[in-house]
Amino acid sequence: MLTSLVEKLSQKLNLIDVIQRLSVSYHFENDIEKALQQLHMTFHNPNDRENDDDLYTVALQFRLLRQQGYRISCDKFTKFKESNGNFKESLISDARGMLSLYEATHLRVHGEAILDEALVFSATHLKSMATHLSSPLAAQVSHALKQPIHIGIQRLEARRYFSIYQEDPSHNKVLLTFAKLDFNLLQKMHQKEVSNIARRILTKMIAMTSVIDDIYDVYGTFEEIELFTEAVETRDISAIDQLPKYMKVCYRALLDIYYEMEEILGEERSYRIRYAIEAGVIVLWFHHCLPHHGSPFTLTKSSMLKMSKDHLKSLGGYDMVSHKLVVANFCGGVRRGMDNKDQLLQCSIGAAATFFLEASHVLVNEENQLLNNEAWICPNDFIF
Repeated sequence: MLTSLVEKLSQKLNLIDVIQRLSVSYHFENDIEKALQQLHMTFHNPNDRENDDDLYTVALQFRLLRQQGYRISCDKFTKFKESNGNFKESLISDARGMLSLYEATHLRVHGEAILDEALVFSATHLKSMATHLSSPLAAQVSHALKQPIHIGIQRLEARRYFSIYQEDPSHNKVLLTFAKLDFNLLQKMHQKEVSNIARRILTKMIAMTSVIDDIYDVYGTFEEIELFTEAVETRDISAIDQLPKYMKVCYRALLDIYYEMEEILGEERSYRIRYAIEAGVIVLWFHHCLPHHGSPFTLTKSSMLKMSKDHLKSLGGYDMVSHKLVVANFCGGVRRGMDNKDQLLQCSIGAAATFFLEASHVLVNEENQLLNNEAWICPNDFIF
């Protein structure tokens, strides 16, 4: 058993805490659960007084049990109060204990007044002592005041905690090395997964762009292209009934790609698909406008005005796909329309130039980052 390597309660708690904060706890789930079950039984045992007056240990045990889902009382913290109801002044000099108490208070539930008071008490004094502490405790306090452990993302917090734990003179070298290797291996696996997803989506979008290009340049009439563009903008499957038969297959396939992207991005980030659609509408209208004399450019101009610089940057991991398609199709459209300068001027140069300069700027920056191995997923941000 993992915790059999240490005997004292404080050592067991520290080991579990470090394993969790290094984000390798998923390798030791059964061992940690068994250890916490034992700690839960001793938490309210009146005969077990080990470390009962140590604020750091009591608060750490409370936090570890609470975040594991155990229902435990906060009454143990009353012993750290004076008879007048205030927390003991002697606690102020215990920076490590105050930090442990501060972290524990973030797992309080409604009605636990003592933890509400403890949060104010610990936060106030940690702020005042933060600049006077030595490393690595100073870094821990500073970060905790901004973002407590409980609300952090474990994997991101682990990356920051590596350097802090390494500065601890008592750190376990084997455990730290193992955590770094695990971080690097998992990051590599995530990179491969993201790369495969992006490659699959990009391949589908390029193939779809080629099909749509032929529809706009060869097969579609002016009226059919108008219907198709409006259908793409609405992204409504019911719009398929208004399209000619040869367009229905393409439209359904295009929606399937958007739905797949939504599923990959998840509910919280699926709003980005709307921006991708707006970019797609711009591409469609560049194909639609330039080959036809006297065609109005109102829809494209409207779409461009909606596509602000913030929209471009908010596209996340799929923005390079959108920018490449938009810029490539724009260049192709301009190339085909250069013989008629008046016609090109009808395309609202102000809005078009602004949008495509921004798109080109973002595209160039992102490609430079890829060449410098500084992509959005930080592929070379390894620990060693």
